[in-house]
Amino acid sequence: MKTVFGAFMFLVAFSGAVLADCAVPRDAGAQAAQVLALVNAERRQRGLNALAQDDALAGAAGDHSCFMAESGRMSHVGKGGRKLAARLRGVGYGYRAAAENVAYGYRDAGRVVHGWMQSDGHRRNILMRGVTEAGAGLRIGRDGRPYWTLILGRPR
Repeated sequence: MKTVFGAFMFLVAFSGAVLADCAVPRDAGAQAAQVLALVNAERRQRGLNALAQDDALAGAAGDHSCFMAESGRMSHVGKGGRKLAARLRGVGYGYRAAAENVAYGYRDAGRVVHGWMQSDGHRRNILMRGVTEAGAGLRIGRDGRPYWTLILGRPR
């Protein structure tokens, strides 16, 4: 019995190590808060409302960043082929408007927001009128590459 239990514990421990292809960096919360602060600075410079941090959006952003880190590729399509609308339904976020920015490789919040502001589509999302909340997520892949997600929304 002791051998069976030991083998079971080995499999549990080993499978967790193999499946853990996404890591939450120690400063993930601070980096996500900095993304929101920088996004709000860009919005305020243009006379737009600041966005409030939303836990459901932040959770969805973190989950999507983890999926990208695990798969090793940047995409707006998540686990099981789920697009943003399905992922937001999955976290119970009913919305009137929503948008998503993703990125990889940027080492900090300042660089990722700067990169998004250099891209027409990403900048358009950041400066979207009618959104009131946002959440950001950062995860690190097995290869050490950072994966970022920013989700902006306006609840129903």
